[in-house]
Formats: sequence, structure tokens, C-alpha cells
Amino acid sequence: MKDKLIETIENNKLRPDDTFRFHCTQCGQCCINREDILLNAKDIFYIARKLGITPEELIEKYGEVYIGHSSHIPVVRLKPVGKDRRCPFLDSAGEKCLIHEVKPVVCAMFPIGRAAIRDADGSGDGTKIEYFFADPKCGDGNEIHTLRDWLDNFGIPLEDEVFRVWQQVIVDLSLACTKLGKILDENKMNLFWNTVLYFMCLNYNTEGDFFSQFQSNMDSLRELSGMTSALPEMVDTGEQPVIKIKAKPVQWNERIAFECQKCGACCRHIKKSVPVDSSDAFRLAQFFQRKETEPVNMEEILCRYADPVLLDKCGYFIYVLKTTGPEDACIFLRENMCTIQEAKPLTCRAYPFFAEPNGSGSFNYYLSMEQTHHFSGRKIKARDWMKRNFSIEDRAFVNENVAVTSEISKLLRRIPDSRKNEAMFFFMKFRYSEYDLDQPFLEQAKHNNELLLAHLRELAQG
Repeated sequence: MKDKLIETIENNKLRPDDTFRFHCTQCGQCCINREDILLNAKDIFYIARKLGITPEELIEKYGEVYIGHSSHIPVVRLKPVGKDRRCPFLDSAGEKCLIHEVKPVVCAMFPIGRAAIRDADGSGDGTKIEYFFADPKCGDGNEIHTLRDWLDNFGIPLEDEVFRVWQQVIVDLSLACTKLGKILDENKMNLFWNTVLYFMCLNYNTEGDFFSQFQSNMDSLRELSGMTSALPEMVDTGEQPVIKIKAKPVQWNERIAFECQKCGACCRHIKKSVPVDSSDAFRLAQFFQRKETEPVNMEEILCRYADPVLLDKCGYFIYVLKTTGPEDACIFLRENMCTIQEAKPLTCRAYPFFAEPNGSGSFNYYLSMEQTHHFSGRKIKARDWMKRNFSIEDRAFVNENVAVTSEISKLLRRIPDSRKNEAMFFFMKFRYSEYDLDQPFLEQAKHNNELLLAHLRELAQG
């Protein structure tokens, strides 16, 4: 495919003052049977501005997002409609474009195509733009145009810096996503793709200046691409993903309209989606101990209220909250109220936000988009919400877990099958059992991780 494109460009290349013959007869043929009208950030920005909607609303109503087969990155295209798979902005007569003055650049340039060609060494600074004439298979040849004049008609510069930068960033993101796809499980890959899409197309205020926002978003995507070289090895599940997340990144000082509606929607349809880590089980056991009811130890908590889920064939597993009924509701939900409010798991406490370690001891923050009707009422700052619900101890524990997870997984893979039962015994004991409810949690967690690693290393050595 790449070689064919290069051949097409070389055989039909146009210099600025080269001429070509084409006259649009408004037959509409270039607007039907089309599933390849791709949108870039600039297209999305100006079409959304014309329609008076946000970029996200534009994509939801008129577009589709898919992951490119070869690029491995999110791609946005116009969603074809009707039996003839027409562009959604083609008028009912099939002759005129309803957004002609801001139509996508691929449509504005038609029948001219272009490609960004990097230097042989792959450096971004050497990227040049090549233009070529593509057989339109419609219209007629009654008009003669130069490439320069054709582009000027739609305000497209020959040296289009937006296109050049966009293509450079796309190539880098493609390499990053290809690498991540080999080491991340599906739910983490979806999270990364959501972040990429956010900065590619969604993080724009259409009442502001496009180019300054574009530059800022491209800088963020460059940083995101660069981070992949420092990513640690992740646990390769080899299984179906447990937790799927629909989310977008938020800034530390960002204000979000959110107020609990007490509808219980975020507590339903949560099968295998709310993890119960050792810190959560510890809090629940303390909660029931204070209530002077049974159970009062972590093993019993996990047995009654959680299910183990295998993450990796090597034996690495986590616990998730049990669900009940046809709606897969949380086991602790009663009449749309949480019966363990003061001791609910971290995932629930932090909702609608959650945090992911960024590898430097700090965190990236995200807003869950699973229940968007919640986003009304008073505004809250992500910073204030997370300070209340994601404590210093929570952060330290998450970072501690991240630091040892990769090594635990590697050791479990190395342990021979004949000693797997011993490994699972130590895994369960030190991850979820060996805790004194009357002592501080974090120091016990660190000590238990050290003991677990020591036992696993011994088993792995045979």
C-alpha cells in the first residue's frame, strides 16, 4: 500500500505552477459511497464552530472513530448515511455541500492529494509536502488550473504548517501505539487511545484561536509519544480484559460540574469492573469490626464480597466486587444507597475521577465518562476532590503496588508448575491476608511485598 502511494505520487506529482484539467459539474459522485473522508483537528474545529457545537458533539453526531489497521491510532471519519453511503453534509438533492466554506480539506482539495514525506533518516525537520493529481472519475476537463491557484481558492497554503506538524505527530504516535499494543492489555490500551483522541481532536474551544490550541495539543501528544520509551513492562493478561474504561484526561485545576444524583447508576452493570485491592479489603474489615459484626478479617471480607479474577496465566490475580441481580448491581447497594459509604473501595471514593501512575511517582488524572448524565450541578475541582478521596496513603500504596507488580509477574512466570501451589499460597498470604487491623496499613503492605518477593525469588530459583 505504501509503495503504491509513493508510485502514485511520483507519477502524478504537481509543482506549484503545474497545471491540471478539472471542472466540477456538481454531480455529487465524489460525496457518495464514501467511507474514507477523514477529518483532522482543523476540519473538526471549523466544522464544529460553523454548526455551533463542540468537537465531541460533532464526532458523536456526524462522525465515527476507529483504530487504524496499520497506524494503530484513533482515526476520525465522517459517518456515511443512507443506502448510497453519502456524506452526511450532502444536501437532499445530492448536489451541494451544506458546509462548503469549511468542508474537510480532503474535499476542498479534490482531486488533488498530498502526502508528507520525511527525510530518509526519519527526522521531522526534513518533512516536505508533495502534491499529486488523483483521477477524480467525475466532472470534466473543461477548466485548467494551477496547483497554486487551486489551493488559494480554499485558503490552503502550499507549505501548510498545520498539515506538516499533524503528519509528524501522527507518525510518532503510530510508532508509540504499535509499541504499547505489544505490552498493554486492552483496557489500558483503550485508556491510552482515549487520551490520544482527546488531544488530537477534542481539547479545543471553538470560540478561541485554533492554531495556538493546536500547537499546545501537538506538544502534549509529542510528550505522550516520548513517554513510551520509559514505560515499564506491563502485565500481559493473555485473557479478556477485566475493566474497560471510557474516560478523558483532566487537568489538576480543572473544574467539572458533578453532583451525585443518588440514582445508583454508577453502582449497576459493574460486573468485574470494581477492583478490591488489599487496601480496600483492609478498610472494609475495619469497618465491619467497628460495627461489631462479622466478618472481621480480610480473608472473610474477600470470600463474602469479592470474586477472584485471573489476570495472567502465570497465576496473577486480583479481586473485584461481587454483583447481584439481573442488573449486576454492587453487593453493597440498597435502595440506591451505599451501605458501606465510609469504607467503599478507592474506585468508588474517587468517582467520577481516577488516577493512573505516570512512572515518576506522580499521577495522571482522568474523568470517567461512563455516566455522563452525572455532570450537572455544582462545579468541583479535580484537585480538591482527589485530595479528599485519594489520600496520601492511597497514593503511596498505588505507587508501591506499581513498583512490585512487574517483578511479581515475572517471578510467577519463572516458577515451575510443580511449585505453583506454594507460590499462590504466598501470593494470597502476603497480598491479602497477613495484616493486623489494629496497625497502620501502609507499612504492613510494604513489608508484605518484601516478604512475598523474597519467597517468590526462592521458588523461582528452584
